[in-house]
Amino acid sequence: AVGKDDFNAENQVACCSFPLSFAAEGNATIGGCCACNAGGVAVLRYGTTRDLVLGVEVVLPDGRIYNGLRRLRKDNTGYDFKDLFLGSEGTIGIITAVVLKLFPAAKEKETAFCCLNSIQDAGKLLNRFKMKAGSSLTAFELISDLPIERVKKYLPDIEVPPLSDSPWKVLVELSLEKKPQESMMEHILEGAFEDGEITDAAIASSLQDSHTFWHVRESIPLADRTAGGSIHSDVSLPISLIPEFVEETSAMLLSAYPWLGLSIYGHLGDGNLHFNFVSPEDPGATYRNEEGIREILYSQVNKFEGSISAEHGIGMLKLDHNYQFKDPLEIEMMRKIKNAFDPKGIMNPGKLLKAE
Repeated sequence: AVGKDDFNAENQVACCSFPLSFAAEGNATIGGCCACNAGGVAVLRYGTTRDLVLGVEVVLPDGRIYNGLRRLRKDNTGYDFKDLFLGSEGTIGIITAVVLKLFPAAKEKETAFCCLNSIQDAGKLLNRFKMKAGSSLTAFELISDLPIERVKKYLPDIEVPPLSDSPWKVLVELSLEKKPQESMMEHILEGAFEDGEITDAAIASSLQDSHTFWHVRESIPLADRTAGGSIHSDVSLPISLIPEFVEETSAMLLSAYPWLGLSIYGHLGDGNLHFNFVSPEDPGATYRNEEGIREILYSQVNKFEGSISAEHGIGMLKLDHNYQFKDPLEIEMMRKIKNAFDPKGIMNPGKLLKAE
C-alpha cells in the first residue's frame, strides 16, 4: 500500500520499484513471500521480505483482524508483531495486506559474469566490490561450474555467454542512479584481474546482455530438474566460513555417495547457499538416499554455525531436522507463542512446529 502523499507527484510511483527478486518470482505471491520471509538475489542491498515490509494486516485464529498497516519506520511502543508474523508460515495468523517499501528504480545497471579459481577468490572479490561500489552493489551470486554446464547440456536454447574454463563463476550487478562517465564495473574488475582474483570476465554491453546473464542463473533449477533426481537445500553460513564449509562438506558427501552430482550456487553476499544435488544416471538415487544426504549436509551446517533454512522456511520437509539442530529453548518459546495465538492448533498444523 502506497499513499500519494509519500511522493511529490502521483506519477513518481511508476518510477519506483519493489526490489524483491528471485528465480520463482513469476509464480510467487507477496503473501507467500511474507509467510516464509523470502529473500532472493538483491538481499545484499535491500534485505529480505521482513526488511521490505512496514506494516501488516493479519486475520487471527479467532477471526479478529489485527490492523498493523502502519507506514512508520520507527514505532517503539511494544512488541513488534509485524516481524513475528513475517516468516511464521501461517502458523499464528494469515497475512491479508501489507505496506511495502518502494525504492527509486535504478537508472543504470552494470552486470558481469566473472571467472574465478576458488571460493576464496570470490570472497576477496566480494570485499573489493563492497569497498569500491558501496551501496551500488545489488547482487553477488556465486555459481559452481557444474550447474552452468547442466544449463548448456539440458537447456540448449538458453544462451550462455562465452566464459573461460574455471571451477567458479560470480554474477555481479551494480545499480546506479545515473550513467557514470566511466564504467565502475570495468574499473573494479581491472583491479581484480591485476590482483589475480579473477581469470576472466564477460561484461554486459546492453540491457539484453544483462537479461541473458541472469537467465542463465535463473535457469539452473530447471536444468537440475531436467538432469534428474534433483533435491534442493537452502542454507546460510557465516560468509568467512563458506570456503571451508563447501570444501569439507562436498568431500564428505562424495565420499558417502560417489555418484552424487553437486549443484552449488547462491547469494554469497549474504551467506545464503543453495547446496543442491542431482543423479542423472539414476534419477531415483537421490530420493532413496535423501535422508542420509540431508543428515550430512545439515550436520555440517550446524557445525559451521549456520542455518538449515535461509529463506525458504521449514514447512514439513525440514521439521525433524529443525528440532534436531535448533536450541530446545527456542522451540519451547516458539511453542508458547503458537499456543498463545492459536490454542486450538488450527493454523497450518504440522508446519514449522510439530502438531501436539
